[in-house]
Parts: sequence; C-alpha cells; structure tokens
Amino acid sequence: MRCSLFRGATTASRNLGLSRRSLLSGTRPLRPFKVERHPGWDTAPFLLSCADCEPLQLQELLSMAEAESEAHAVKSLDLWENLNLGYTYQQGLPLLREEILGSEFLTDGGSEPAARGSMSPDDITVAAPAEGIWLAMTALFEYFQLTNNGAANPAIHVIATAPSYQSLTEMAYALRPICKLSLWKPEKSSLDNEPRFSVDELERLLAGTSPEREDGSPESTTCSTAAFQLLVMNFPHNPTGALLSRADLDRVISMCREHRAFISGAARRGPGARAAAGPRRGAPGRGPERAGRRPIRRGGVACPASARRGRRVREGDLPRRAIQKRVHELKDYTTICPSAPSEVLALMGLRAGGKIAGRNLGIIGNNLETMERCFGGGSSTGKFVWARPTAGSFAFPRLVGSSSGSDGDSAAASDTDRYCADLERNHGIMLLPSSYFDEDVRDRFRITFGRKDTADILEKHWALF
Repeated sequence: MRCSLFRGATTASRNLGLSRRSLLSGTRPLRPFKVERHPGWDTAPFLLSCADCEPLQLQELLSMAEAESEAHAVKSLDLWENLNLGYTYQQGLPLLREEILGSEFLTDGGSEPAARGSMSPDDITVAAPAEGIWLAMTALFEYFQLTNNGAANPAIHVIATAPSYQSLTEMAYALRPICKLSLWKPEKSSLDNEPRFSVDELERLLAGTSPEREDGSPESTTCSTAAFQLLVMNFPHNPTGALLSRADLDRVISMCREHRAFISGAARRGPGARAAAGPRRGAPGRGPERAGRRPIRRGGVACPASARRGRRVREGDLPRRAIQKRVHELKDYTTICPSAPSEVLALMGLRAGGKIAGRNLGIIGNNLETMERCFGGGSSTGKFVWARPTAGSFAFPRLVGSSSGSDGDSAAASDTDRYCADLERNHGIMLLPSSYFDEDVRDRFRITFGRKDTADILEKHWALF
C-alpha cells in the first residue's frame, strides 16, 4: 500500500481548523517490509525467528474462558457461543474496550493501573497490529504537518529505537524531507554482554546535538529547529532483548517533558516483559503512558507475552478527539471494523492474562536452559557470541567471522546473510539476519525462544549451526 492512497486530508483539516493540505501528498512509496516478505515464513519447516510466543490452541483458550471469575457480569464464553458474524463496532467491542482500560496493558508493571486521567473506553480504538501503527502514524503526521503549515524544514523529527520492526520507522522514512529520522541504537560495546540503550545519547538526539544517524549516513546535522519531536520506542527491545531500567525510563519521561516531545510505543515492565530474566514484576511507578506533554498512549491485547497476535490499541490526545476521528476515517479504507471472533477471543485472553503469561514463561525458561548449553552460557563458542537478553523472548547473537559487521562492513553483511540463507536452504532452519532489522548491523541474527519446539530444534540440529 502506497502512502499516496490517502492524499485527501480535507476532512481532517476541517476537524483541526487548518488549511486543506494533506501531509501525504508527494511522499515516497513505502518500501517492501523485509521481515514480513521473507519467504521462509511459508516454506521453512523449522522457524527460529518468530517474535511471538507459542500460539494458543482455540480449545485451550476456551477452557480458560470457562474458568472466568464470577465477577464478570458478561462471560466471554457466552459471547462466543452466541456470536454474530456480521459487522462490529468500528472502535471495537465496548466490553473489550472496557477490559483494555482496566487491564495490566495500561499499567506500568506495578499492581495498580496507571493514572489515566479522563480516559474512558471511548478513547480506545481496536485495530490489527500493523494497521494500528499505520493509522496512528498517518493521523499524527497529518496533524504535525497541518498545524506547522510548513514553517520549519524538517517539520517533524522522529527518534526511533533501532534495530527495529520496520513499520515503526517506515512512515518517517517515507516522509523525508518533511520528516527527519534519527536512530537511537544500543551501545555497541553492550551487545555482546547485556544490551543497553544510552539515555545520554537519547538526550543528545532530543536536543539536536548528536550527529545524525539516519540510514548510516555520516552527515552531521541537527534537528533542533523541528516543530515537533516524536520518540518511537519499544521495550523489551526487539530484537536485542534490552529493557530500560526504572531509573532510565523515568529519565526518558522527564527528558520528553523538557524537550516537549511526544512518545509513541511501549515500555512494558509487567509479567512477560522480563521473560528472559524470570517471572518477576518491575518496580511500581509511572509508565510511559504519562510521558511527554501529550503522550500517545498504547496498550496491547497481544504483545508477544500473550501468545496472540490479535489486537493493539493506540490513543492520542493532541487534540485527542480530532486525531481519533481521523484514525476512524482512515480505518474506513483498511478493515472498517475488527473481526467479531477476534474481539471475543481477545477478551478471553485479557481475562486469562496471568495464566497465559505463566504458560509462556515456562516455555521460555525451558528454552533458555537449552540455549545456554548450546551457546555456552553467555560466552563465545568460537562461531557465536551470545548474551542472555534482559527481557522478552528474543536474542541477537553475533556470528564470529573474519570481519566485524558492527561498523557497516559489507563483507560481513554478505557473510551473515549467506549463513542464514544456507542454513535455511540446506537444512530448513530459518533465522533472520540482522540486515532485515538494520542495514548497518551486519554480523548478527535474531533467534527467538518463545515456541515449544525451540529446544527440540536446537538439540537435534545444533551440529548444523
């Protein structure tokens, strides 16, 4: 889908009381989504790069729904058995939105829900994951550009964690030169030990005093004149497994307030967030949903810990109602409304969140023991350098070769890509090379350990690695 599909932004302009000029006219087409276009998803018999955890069987989830608390006036199983397969509410099933509002997905890892101010179920829109990212970014960038009215170039400065899932940065890339993209990368020295993102580096990017790092360009520029700044982050970080400490997260929030930057994304510290480190909660306190002057809040019904890829939710108050209305207008061109079965299954999953998290942590713990035996418990095994991730269900080992790819060596890029391609072609084992996440990182691959068959694949085929 090309960005130019939604060139007419006249309705949004009227809603915002602004000129009738769409941000999306004249933008570049979106590039192919490298991770999702990988043919191995459909052809390889052994998948070791799935970011999600072991999918639930339908009967497994229905059994959990049977055991729902009597406190729920409406049982999700009753909704399932009397399901109407017609159109649903465009914003999402009201009962599901109420459950999202009260769930741990709008908490910061403590035992109490995060402060929500005046939020209500009407402030939540249910969408498919990639759809939600695209709709929110489109509506948000329209608002930025329309309110700025071309006064600054670039009008928008986006700072995003990298390596990353491509959809988190692709819109900013497509909107150049209106939008400037800076990448917040982990410290190179930390990747072989415990991956860390330097908050000092983020502060320099927000202040416009750090050398530009867009697409590996050596050009040194600043973005201090941009009218708007947006921080896009995801923690636990995919694919490195890094997690911000409570102190670092609080500092990020404070810096965004100071630089009047918006935040989009998630920084989870609850059950499942620290899957690699064990089932323990993060310290209570405020989460990123309260950050910045006008945050874009995001909860999720289906992060990797939930073992379902059903729904993600995103909400902004920028002005809140106008932005959300524009999201709904754009949604008329994508899915129109959520899938009725998916909504009820998502409701079941939310209510059984603790059970699902416990199930997945058991799978992850078993797989990690096998991975540490194979990779050497965190040290170099001669061919790989492995660091046990801080959180999540994925890791980013380094392939040891004749040259390092961390500094953009093209020879190392071909080594890593060729290694993964040969493993898949000759043995049916799929790994995603690091070039699929960041063209500058050329000597690593993503391996995940949230699936039941991970340990079995490694133990039976480790010699092939």
